[in-house]
Formats: sequence, structure tokens, C-alpha cells
Amino acid sequence: MRSGFRILFREKAFCAFAIATLALGIGSVTAIFSVVNGVLLQPLPYEEAATLYGVSEAMPKLAAAYPRLPVNAAHFRSWQQECPSCESAALINPASFNLTGNGEPEMVEGATCTWQLFPILGVQARLGRAFDESQDRPGANKFAILADSLWRRRFGADAQIVGKPIEIDGEPHVVVGVLPPDFHLPSGDKLGPLNQFSKHAEVFQPMGFDWAKFGRVGSFNYTGIVRLRPGASAARAEGEMTAAVADAARDMKTELYVRLTPLREQIVGGSRQALTVLFAAVGAVLLIVCVNLGNLMLVRGNQRVRGAAIRRALGAAARDLYWPVLAESLVIAFTGGALGVALAWAGVQALVTTAPVDIPRLDEVHLDWLAVALAFVVSALCGIVCGEWPALRASRVEPADILRSASRGATESRARQRAREWLVGVEVALSTVLLVMAALLGISFFRVIGVERGYLVDHLLTADVTLPNSGYAHSDQRALFHQRALEQIEAIPGVRAAALISSLPLKAQSWGDSINKIGDTRARAERPIANFRFISEHYFETMGIALLRGRLPTATDRSRKVAIVSESAARKAWPGEDAVGKFIQNDPKPGSAEVIGVVADVRTESLEKDPPLMVYVPYWDGVYWQGGVWGNATYVMRTSQDPAAMAGALRVAIRSIDRALPLANVLTMRDIVSESVQTRRFQTLLAGAFAAAALLLACLGIYGVISYSVARRTNEIGIRIALGARTSQVSLLVLRQGVRPVLGGLLAGVIGALAGGGVLRGLLFGTESRDPAAISAVAALLLAVAIAACWAPARRASRIDPMTALRDE
Repeated sequence: MRSGFRILFREKAFCAFAIATLALGIGSVTAIFSVVNGVLLQPLPYEEAATLYGVSEAMPKLAAAYPRLPVNAAHFRSWQQECPSCESAALINPASFNLTGNGEPEMVEGATCTWQLFPILGVQARLGRAFDESQDRPGANKFAILADSLWRRRFGADAQIVGKPIEIDGEPHVVVGVLPPDFHLPSGDKLGPLNQFSKHAEVFQPMGFDWAKFGRVGSFNYTGIVRLRPGASAARAEGEMTAAVADAARDMKTELYVRLTPLREQIVGGSRQALTVLFAAVGAVLLIVCVNLGNLMLVRGNQRVRGAAIRRALGAAARDLYWPVLAESLVIAFTGGALGVALAWAGVQALVTTAPVDIPRLDEVHLDWLAVALAFVVSALCGIVCGEWPALRASRVEPADILRSASRGATESRARQRAREWLVGVEVALSTVLLVMAALLGISFFRVIGVERGYLVDHLLTADVTLPNSGYAHSDQRALFHQRALEQIEAIPGVRAAALISSLPLKAQSWGDSINKIGDTRARAERPIANFRFISEHYFETMGIALLRGRLPTATDRSRKVAIVSESAARKAWPGEDAVGKFIQNDPKPGSAEVIGVVADVRTESLEKDPPLMVYVPYWDGVYWQGGVWGNATYVMRTSQDPAAMAGALRVAIRSIDRALPLANVLTMRDIVSESVQTRRFQTLLAGAFAAAALLLACLGIYGVISYSVARRTNEIGIRIALGARTSQVSLLVLRQGVRPVLGGLLAGVIGALAGGGVLRGLLFGTESRDPAAISAVAALLLAVAIAACWAPARRASRIDPMTALRDE
């Protein structure tokens, strides 16, 4: 080891380059492994997490549109009573709360839940306690549990807050407890299908259900979590839960099944493919680093082969030549590994605090002993991979042969030259795979953001409003507020149009139901399923959604029920017919609504998913469709100037009606679209960064091999020029030598990319894993880079003075 350190101190430039390169490679692998370990491998931070399952329901007739459904509350009650394998169960649903008093009004995201939620998860409050059964009764559920972040931000970390009332939705709620800082509710649909939970759930309130009022037909609205008894199997529990809802299935005239998914799989399963591909990409970059450094070590070994031969001739044993070379490589590797661990720690901290994507369990990720152990093992492997071959060659030198051919006039052996070319080919093959992956993800990203959305995004400002029951208990109060709010918004200077919708495109689904045509005798599960949205009369003009047939709603339609359907809904419900003039109803309620228009399809759930069937009904008809006018709405206004600059005026307009009513999620539509693709953008940027690093390393490898070859062949090239070789011939000779391993590596890389393309299939959009344009572009880029890397050595070779080369011999 001392010999290795002495050699490295003498060659500071090489040492710094090698350590820095390895540090970046090992640091990247360690950081990404920490994410993979924390997200995918570690158990959930809940008590006996292996017995926790997410619950969903399934109807085979709806499987094409909805493979899994949320939970019906009455069915949930049946499972509590009739499932012997279930130890306990809880319902949870996303919710928004208006927090007033103790500062400016604020809309806070959170959830309503049954009292069993926190006991099931085994989460202990840091202050106070969790809910108990007495606090989850109809009309007696005015209690709240606060997240640590809200407790600190809004209430100044008041240690005496437990037992005090706070004002939520205009009514006092007693604070029962404060959650620990490391508790974070999984966001999005990671707890169950369709329901979308906020990234920052900060208030929890008991549901207070009157179970007798829930029907067993329809109303699949809730997210369910079940803990199974020790020794109970998920398959048996599914059978018992399915049997418990058999009567409901008969009432709905359909098959109905219960599905249990391990909670960890439910939460992180959607991230497994992307993280696995990312980890493989980082590993490929590290392998390229090792190959590159191995090539450099071979070059350095060739330069020192004469010294090794002299030592061997003087009696040194093979091990005396082997160990110093390997020790030098290990010193570089472990030094780079130590620096890599520091870089990994910084990278993990930055990712956890500033990651632009919603990675589940990211807040639990940290650099632990397992990641450090991995860094140590990877460092050792890198040291062995980079040093083993040069060490073996040094220990096997033949003094007589080496000393006989030690002059510059001796050209390098064909075997050694081919060995380095093979290494370059490996680098190019790995770089090809990474570049193809990055190209495919890049094509997918640009096709996602360029897809036809069905609506415009420029000059649109949006804001969410939640009307509390305390001040808006009746539908006419809510309808009046919406009407007055739209009038105030339209009066703002610079506003060209304003409207509201119950759930904006690219946000959570709010209500799905069958399209019930008058006279349709099929079971509801056999009818087309659509997303229903409540809108105001100018919604389509404000959003720029095209009217295809019929007309749009106006204020005169308040005296009768009307509906507008999307093009796909019209085609599905009335194939071969004109939907305009047809009637739909809220079966089994009496009455009906006339379809007055057909509008363009809109990508609602995601830009990557096909537009769903849509039915739009005026918000003032909410009593007929949902039993009341909805108090949750998103206001949208189209402006003639920068929409972000209009946020203040929008707040003033809403507060002129109700000063205690906060606005939330005041965002431009372009911001919402950008946020919806941030995960894909992040994946593309990371893949592009790794591919660029691989390309740069391959370029350095090609340049290094060709430069060294030219230096070793100076005498040969001088003789060629002396015998009449032209400059172009010498340049082509060197270029052929450089391009030959590149072509082999490129061919192997393309084959590897085609063979492994299936791994990426789930991450692609609008392209195939065998996209010929992407593969051709990568091949052209690699060839261009290879030629550029060879150009300088080739040009230098063509300018060799034959007299100087032969005189120096």
C-alpha cells in the first residue's frame, strides 16, 4: 500500500482524474441505491406492516375502464362484521378544510377517516392521542388531529394545543393530538384507486358516519385499509369479503369481487420500474468508469513494463510485481469511494429536500450503513476490476523479451492493442444502451407535452374554493355564492372570461357514473361509464374546448335540466346516432336532462392517458345529480395579460363576498400541465445526464487509446511516410483503428438495447422501444463523436516528420 501511495503522489494529475471519476460513479450508485432501498426494500414504517393491505373492489364488466374501484362504505361495514380474517379496518378519504382564526384564512389539505386509521397503522401521536370510537359518531365528530408541519407553522408549536378548539370550516374543532414529524400520508392514488391525496395532508377529522344511511349499490367513493389477523392469508380474506357483499352484487346485477393488495406494494409498486431502470443506468455508468480507468491502467502498465522487467531480471518474484499494481488501483478506488460516500450523502439530502417529483416514501430515504457497505464493496470491486488485468500482466513479464524490444522502435503487440480496443468496444456498447434509453424517454417526454389536450393552457388562472357547511349548508346558498363569485371575477379588469368546474383537468376525479339513457334496461355496470363534472355556463369558452355539435349552456337553461357530452361519450352511448336531443337521467330518480351539445374530448386524468368519457352538467342542477350543489369548485379565468399577475385581484374578488374564505392552489393552467409531467421530465433529465456522462467517458476512452497507439507507432508511421504514404492515407489508417472497436461496440449496444427494450415499455409514450429514428440518431451521434475523438490523434500522426522519428530511434 505504501508503494501505491508513493506512486500516486508522484502522478497527481492521473490520481486526481481517476479519484474524481470514481467518486462521481460510486457516489451516484450509492445515492440511487439509498433511494431504491428506502423506497422499495425497507418495510413500511408502520406496526407489523406485512399484515396491512389496501382494499379495492372490482367488477369484470368495468375492468376495461376501471380495473379497480374505491370502496363502498356499506360494503366496508359488512367486512367489519363478517370477515373473520380481518383484525381491523379503516376508511380514509381526501378532504380540504378552511382554517380560520389565529391568522389569515387558509385552505389546508388533509383527510377524513374512521377512528381506526391511526391504531391500524400503529402511529402514536407526539402530543395527545389518536381518535377513539366516541369521537367518530354522527354529529359528534368535531375533533381534529394536526400534522407536525401545520402545528409548527400555524400554531407556533404550542405544546398546550391538545384539548383546545380551533376553527375549521367555520366551526370549533377540538385538537385531539399532533402527529410525529416523520408521519406523511402517501399522496396521489398510492393508497387506493381514483382518490387523490395531497402531498401535504395536515388535518385529519373523523368521518362521523351514520352507517344506516349508506346504500349497498353504487357509491364507490372511499379508500380502505385492512389489517389481517396473524396467520390469515390474503386469498382467504378476499373470499370472505367477497362473500360479505354478494347481496350487493345481486342487487347491482353484476359480479363483484374484493381485491387486497399488500400496502407496501400499493404505495411503491408504481415506482418500481422507473427506479430499477434508473439504478441500472447508474450501474452502467459506473461500469463505463471502471472500463475507462482499466484502460488507463493498462496504458500506464505498458509504460512501466521495462521497469518491471528489470526488477524481474534482478530476482523479484511475481507477487512482488503483482501486489503494488493492484494496491495502487485499490488505493484509488477506496479514496474515490470515500469521496463518493460524501457526494452520495449530499445528493440524498438534496433529493429529499428539493426533488421535483412525488416519489413515495422519499422522506424516509437516508444514507444508512447498508448504503455505506455497498459503497465499500463497489469500491473494492472497482479497484479489482481496474487493477487486476494490469497487475497480472506486470507479474507475467518476460525480462528477455521486454528488454530486447524496449526501444521506441518496437511496435506494440497486437494482443495488447486488441485488449484496449475490446475495452473501448465495451464502453461504446454500454453508452449506446444508455443513449437509446435517454433518446426514447426524451421522445416520449416531448410527445407527452405536445399531445392534443383538448383545451388551451395560455392566459388561464385557476384557484380552488371550498365552501364550509357552517355558512353554506343549503344548495341555494352555494349556488348563490358561485353566481356572485363569477360576476365579481368577470368584472376584474383584464379578465376575458370566467367559469367554474367541480374538478379541473389533470386534477383528481370527482364523480364517475354510468350514462343512463332513457329506456336503457341494461344493468348499470353494463352501461358506459363516464366522468361527470359540474360546470358554469362559460366553462367551455374559458377553457377553449371546442363545440362540435349543438350548443353550450346559458343562464336560460336554469329552468330545465341540460347536459353536454364529450365526443367519445356520444359515440359510446349513441353509436351511429346524433347525441344532441337525447335524454339521460340519474337512475332511479325521476326526471331527465337533455343533451344539448357535444364537445371535444379532453385529457382529464393525465396527458398520457386517453380522454375518458365525459358528461358535463350545470352546477345549479347539483341537487338532481348529487343531492346538492357542490361546495368544492375550481374557478378558472382567461386573462388578456400575464395570468400570474392576476392572483391578487382574484383573491380580492372572492373576499369581497366572504372575507373568511381562503383560496388555494392559485396556479396558471400552464403550471398545472407542467406539474403533471414533472415525473417524466425528471426521469428524462436523469437519463440524459447519465447518457451524456457515458458518451463523454467513451469519447475520452477512444481518444486515449488512439493517442497512445499513435505514440507507440511513431516509428512505424514515420517509415510509412518515408516510403511515400500520403497524409490522407495516414489519417485514414488511424481513423480506421479508432472506428473499428466503435462499430463493434455500437452493434453490440444496439442489439442490447433491442433485447432490453421491454424493460422501458411501461415508461414510453407515443413511441416504441425499437424506434428506428432513435436508434439511428444514437448511432450517428456515436459515430460522429468517435470520429471527432480520433481526429486529433489522426491529424497528429499525419504530421509526423519521418526523419525525426527515425533519428530518435
